[in-house]
Amino acid sequence: MLQPEGPSVSFIYGLAGVGKSALLRAFAAEVAARHVTVLEFDATAIEPSETGLVAAVSDALGAHLADPIAAADAIGAAGEKVVLTLDAYERLRPLDEWLRECWLPALPEHVRVVIAGRNAPAAAWSARYGPLLAQIPIDSLSPSDAVDLLRRLGVPAQRAADLNRVLRGHPRALKLAASARFHGATDNPVRYGLEELARLFLSGLDQPTRQALDAASVVRRVTVSLWAAMRPQSSPAEDFARLRRLPYVWSGEEGLIVFHVARSAIAAQLRSEDPSRYRRLRIAAWNQVRRELLRAPRSELGRYGADLLYLSDDPHIRDAFFPNTAPFYAVGPARAGDEVAIEKISRRHEHAAAVALVQAWSRAAPGAFVVARTH
Repeated sequence: MLQPEGPSVSFIYGLAGVGKSALLRAFAAEVAARHVTVLEFDATAIEPSETGLVAAVSDALGAHLADPIAAADAIGAAGEKVVLTLDAYERLRPLDEWLRECWLPALPEHVRVVIAGRNAPAAAWSARYGPLLAQIPIDSLSPSDAVDLLRRLGVPAQRAADLNRVLRGHPRALKLAASARFHGATDNPVRYGLEELARLFLSGLDQPTRQALDAASVVRRVTVSLWAAMRPQSSPAEDFARLRRLPYVWSGEEGLIVFHVARSAIAAQLRSEDPSRYRRLRIAAWNQVRRELLRAPRSELGRYGADLLYLSDDPHIRDAFFPNTAPFYAVGPARAGDEVAIEKISRRHEHAAAVALVQAWSRAAPGAFVVARTH
């Protein structure tokens, strides 16, 4: 950003608690160490209006500025090179068009801007700035980085891996779980981390959106037929419109999908707060997926099989088939010699008749088994 050919505006975006603010602070410290003037703004403290922005700039510079143009000029006069950071940009969405089209272009050329928010910038930003705009998506940590973070926070390696399988690499949740574990905040650090994640994602939602999001978070994907089975009294069109407005929900070729970190936290919260509703939604989903599976063409069997696997409450199955980023387990066809392990698993979970069936199948068609292994 400090190079002459660098972007005028950089846009960092990602889920709540994923580390955008920490990245901004680290960047600001590094830039300031290079003798560049840094002006840091938190949008949660700015009224979402033109006068509110002018007031925030006035406070930062210790001067009374009459209007937005005076504020832009004053920022330019703050140094030979100036970097302006603006965190929690989602709070300023009412000003998005004005900032993009009017105020930011009024800043002098030597001023660079870094914006951080939960949502990706609208397409109009690319149209307005072209190559002068850098877009930087921030995702959860990979499993190895998440375990490394927890180990540096004092969590033993195996415990760190177990925590991350539930908290899915979300930095704030991982830090909270580590803090809870070693500072006596709670005897259940995983639950503590999930509650914090759910609070982040559910904050500010109205009741209809919250109920729709609860339902969407207990399944792998949402289709109209599945929604009708889970929420027969609601309007799929209205519910889908509510969900699409959330930054962590998107439409894919398989249906409506809630981002995995949000989905895990919200489902856990629902299970804790309203277990009967959680069970009703999952039973309705299970029954509907099974009905559709029986009618599905062969090309669709994998998709519906994934839906049924996702409805399993076994964390090992979840992590094997729906990993966060880099998978901890390798999933593939059973190998010669796996029959003994398959039988042991069956004996732990099934009654004798079911074990006998598994044994018969493993002898008759060993290639029909798909297994998850750690090595």
